[in-house]
Amino acid sequence: MNVSIVIGTRNRPESLRRCLESIARQTRLPAEVLVVDDGALDPCAALAPLQGTGILGRYFNKSATPGLTKSRNLGIRESTGDVVLFLDDDVVLDRGYVEAIARVYEAHPEAAGVGGRLLGGLPSWPKRVFLRTFLLDAADDGRVLPNGIGVLIRTIDRVTRVEWFSGCNMSFRRNVFDHVMFDEDFAGNGWGDDRDFSYT
Repeated sequence: MNVSIVIGTRNRPESLRRCLESIARQTRLPAEVLVVDDGALDPCAALAPLQGTGILGRYFNKSATPGLTKSRNLGIRESTGDVVLFLDDDVVLDRGYVEAIARVYEAHPEAAGVGGRLLGGLPSWPKRVFLRTFLLDAADDGRVLPNGIGVLIRTIDRVTRVEWFSGCNMSFRRNVFDHVMFDEDFAGNGWGDDRDFSYT
């Protein structure tokens, strides 16, 4: 099973470098990484962390037509993997992340998509209490609530059926895109496109 990674980026070369370095250190390497740039990165410098890894690095500049959902759709069209993994440019993966994602697909042929747990950048405990109390946050991991809020996965000790994946680290089998693509009406950084796409 080949994995393609698609990363949308704009004017954050240091974040992108750290992301690509974490990909280069994976215990199971993806077949290719597609960097879709809405800014003006130097392609060679942008892909430098992948040199010598055997990963095919591909660079696309679409600064004339910016938008994260457009970047994701371009990555879908241009990628070749059986699974397409979408990462934000500031994500740093644990070393076994790609291997763990691929193992879930291999063990669960019915799984259309797989995501992982976020370990950094989560709200503080008081903020989580506020969200749960006043914004109808739920105890059920991976639900989309009636108010549109997506509940993050908090435990990772088992495979869990969810209604959405966080856009910073979500993946789907290629055949999913035969039926649905990302809605390009989501402008800019595409806030909410992950819930829209996953829940569809």
